[in-house]
Amino acid sequence: MRFRTLLLAFAVLLALGVTRTASAKLEELEYNSVLVVLDDMDRYLDDVYYPSNRVGKDFHDRCEAVRKGLKDAEDLNAAYALIADAVKSVDARILLLPPVRSARCDYGWDWRIYGDSAYVVQLDKVGDARSQGLKLGDKILEIEGNPLNRETNQLMVEVFKTIAPRRELRVAVQSPGDKQPRLIAIASTLRPQHRLHKVGAWTEPILTEKEKQHREDFKTVAKHLRRVGPVAIWNSQDLDRGTGDVADALKATADASALIIDLRGRRVLRYETAMRLLDGLFADEFEAGKRGHEGFVSTLKVSGGKDAFKGTVVALVDSRTSFYGEVIARVLQQKQRAVVMGDRTAGRVFELRAYSDSHRSTKHGYELSGVVVPIGEITLADGSSLDGKGVTPDWRGVPTGADLAAERDVVLAKALK
Repeated sequence: MRFRTLLLAFAVLLALGVTRTASAKLEELEYNSVLVVLDDMDRYLDDVYYPSNRVGKDFHDRCEAVRKGLKDAEDLNAAYALIADAVKSVDARILLLPPVRSARCDYGWDWRIYGDSAYVVQLDKVGDARSQGLKLGDKILEIEGNPLNRETNQLMVEVFKTIAPRRELRVAVQSPGDKQPRLIAIASTLRPQHRLHKVGAWTEPILTEKEKQHREDFKTVAKHLRRVGPVAIWNSQDLDRGTGDVADALKATADASALIIDLRGRRVLRYETAMRLLDGLFADEFEAGKRGHEGFVSTLKVSGGKDAFKGTVVALVDSRTSFYGEVIARVLQQKQRAVVMGDRTAGRVFELRAYSDSHRSTKHGYELSGVVVPIGEITLADGSSLDGKGVTPDWRGVPTGADLAAERDVVLAKALK
């Protein structure tokens, strides 16, 4: 699958349209900035990617070819596409994070994968997307002539949201009940980016008061819990925070007769929080798997305990549930501790490191480029790996376009029933 994904990367990244005329080239400041990013990638993959023997002369030769090709790049999108294509030649899972532009393309809508298809799940009240007749629940068949489905989704997100955002997207869309799709061109809105400022050795966005309040709400465990009779529903955002927050969530649900753990959309990167959750759901101790980290292997040990939650457990998953979110779901499933419901998970389960460098003060604030690099694999106790496969739920169900249009959460409703 990764080989096919890499071939698709060639097709999509190099076929992107440009926003300038064919004769335009990068300005000198842009060219120098892009060269620094390329040099960072050339050096960093040697230092960090594991196993290091995957990074060799072929990759460095490719970087040298990109250096020459950058002179003919029409714009930043094309330049970053060339660099992204080079780093993905080492491993298709590597994600390039180019420096933040002075403005971002706000498409005014967003999609999500259900089953093997993509549907509109977010639509701004104003904007060109709504003006063009796009609706919640519409199926998105293609973006810029490229098929959008479960296999291509990750690359399409990287291309159109991170590497090469577009001022206009041509989209093939089909509404529920329509026999034929229609092709529409949706203009994005350019919005100012967050300025970055240095906080010690790091850079952070300068937030508005409303955004600061949203961040504080994210830290409040109580806001992530609700009750429906004797059933506790936890949206599990605290897995992105710390073990103490997970412990607080478990404590707050201890008196419930059943617990629904909503892992949908959860990209859980912290193994400590994942293991703390599993500790709180099992009475007995056992080995859940192995964690490879830069050549070192450690045991994923569930400690359990007499205070573990004893009620019924249901875990909700979808196509965006990834990393340790998938590990949690599969361990609960293997041990028959929970019923897993929803859609097949992402199949992105590996150890990673996010690296950022190239701090430069510009007129847009501090500029920062980065990359997300695999540095180890995760295996379960039976030796199996979820990477590239995902977790198949015990009860597999996804909303229809009509469900999405009516904002019906059919998976949660089934879990409660």
